[in-house]
Parts: sequence; structure tokens; C-alpha cells
Amino acid sequence: MGLTYDDFKNGQKLFRGKISDRFYFNGTEIFKLSSNEYFIRSDRHILQPVGFNPDIEVFRIQGRLVLVFLDNHYYTFIEPIEVIESQTVNQFDGFEPNKIYNLRNGQAWQQISGPNAPNHISAGYVKIINNETMMVDNWNFYPNVTLVNGY
Repeated sequence: MGLTYDDFKNGQKLFRGKISDRFYFNGTEIFKLSSNEYFIRSDRHILQPVGFNPDIEVFRIQGRLVLVFLDNHYYTFIEPIEVIESQTVNQFDGFEPNKIYNLRNGQAWQQISGPNAPNHISAGYVKIINNETMMVDNWNFYPNVTLVNGY
């Protein structure tokens, strides 16, 4: 679905600001806006690099959310996603089924499935995606987790 200038003119602008972070999770790009909202790409076309913290706008057009890079007018379709960011209380020392990961935000998450990969030492920067999948630092392991303590 290619969008035209009229589509944007008739669409509803929801946000104008900056992307404060972007990362890849399981092969798909996730954007964190300066409003601390997260969105995941719902399309697969290639975007040109636009630098760090680019200026963007988010529109609702024909019922879909669209993120536009103002520097070069590229756009991508997005969907909201929930991301919890924290860090493990202790040094991260690997993935193991049934292991509980205590986070600095007061939450504890238990690994319910996924890799058994002990001895992967890191700083333990954690992202919990949609309350079900954990990403630690830049490891390419994505275990399923469940909240066992906290909000």
C-alpha cells in the first residue's frame, strides 16, 4: 500500500518528536519515541539510514499507524508494543529454563521456555517484550518468561 501526500494531509497526526532508541528484536525493528512509547514495524520494506535520534511524525491513516522520517520522508507502518526496560540486580550469567531473573525495577521474571545457555556473562540490560519474551543486551536468545513478582 503506497501512501500519497493527500493520504498524509487527510490523516491524523498523533505525534511529532524524535526516536530516542531503536533496536532489533527477533528480526524486526522496534522504535522508542521521545514520549517513551514503543512501536514495532509491521512492514518489511527497507528504510534508508537516517542517523541518530531522527525527527519523526506518527500519523493514523486509513486506520493504520505510520511513522515518517522527516529528514528523508521515508515511512514505515507500525503497531504499538509494550516494552519494559530494566537491568538484572546481579550480573547476568546466562539463560536457563525455570530460572528467575530479578530486575532493578522490583520485578522478577521466570524463564518458562527457551534456550539453556548458561555462562553468557553480561551487564544484564533487559527488555521484556509484550510481557512474554525477554531480550538481554544484544544476545540472540529470546526466552519466554512470566512475571512472578512485581507490577
